[in-house]
Amino acid sequence: MNLFESIVLGIIQGITEFLPVSSSGHLVVLQGLFGVEGPRLFFNVMLHVGTLIAIVIVFWRDIVEIPKGILAALGGNRGTRSLPSALWRSAQGKLVLLIIVGSVPAALMGFFFEEIFSHLFASPLVAGFMLMVTGTILWFTRGRSSDSKGMDEMGVIDTLIVGLGQGFALIPGISRSGITISFGLFRGMEREWSGKFSFLLAIPAIFGALLMEFRMPSELSSQELFFTLAGTAVAVVVGYLSLRTLMHLVKRGNLVSFSYYCWGAGAMTVFLFMRWS
Repeated sequence: MNLFESIVLGIIQGITEFLPVSSSGHLVVLQGLFGVEGPRLFFNVMLHVGTLIAIVIVFWRDIVEIPKGILAALGGNRGTRSLPSALWRSAQGKLVLLIIVGSVPAALMGFFFEEIFSHLFASPLVAGFMLMVTGTILWFTRGRSSDSKGMDEMGVIDTLIVGLGQGFALIPGISRSGITISFGLFRGMEREWSGKFSFLLAIPAIFGALLMEFRMPSELSSQELFFTLAGTAVAVVVGYLSLRTLMHLVKRGNLVSFSYYCWGAGAMTVFLFMRWS
């Protein structure tokens, strides 16, 4: 990998992380085309860190409110109520619990199947097939109107189902934003809240993946580290601009149009790499 390639991948990550077209799938395919070898998963995670920073910048007001909710629950007059019950009764506290509960499925899947997911990141064919699966999931959001289920009406089952979607998104080619927003819509969630919760739910997932990958810093040369940081910086800038723009698309709920792209990109990927293999 050279500097130009890392910048291109950073741009792709910054755009596709927020569009429901699978950033990981695009990175795996492009790395296969570029012939990138070595610690692909670490590079991918670092690009996700760039978009994580973009998420924090865009949703900083919601994030700042989270500690306030915890402190209010800890310091308030809870009476005989347990801490989870007290958190659930406050808006900020409930958001904390929703993020924690929604993070459980992906955490368990990542812990028990880490080696499998690592191998999948070396397979553009898998990414191609899973892009077509993403397109199919997005297609089934067609005709789904935005219902009235916001954060106040969201329950544990709703949260676990959305979190399960995030777990499946560990497979390259499955769009994390696409599947979590789609699962939220299937559960009758408001479009704007479904989009916001999807991105807030990404914060602990990306942070956890970062901690896991930092076990292997010695595998990177100084040149590879520089290229990785350059790609990450590009992902921050492009990701911020993309998220500001693309949240409007989420609010409008026009996810079906992206299914055609996913089907086309997935089919082309499968065709090319089956022919070259």
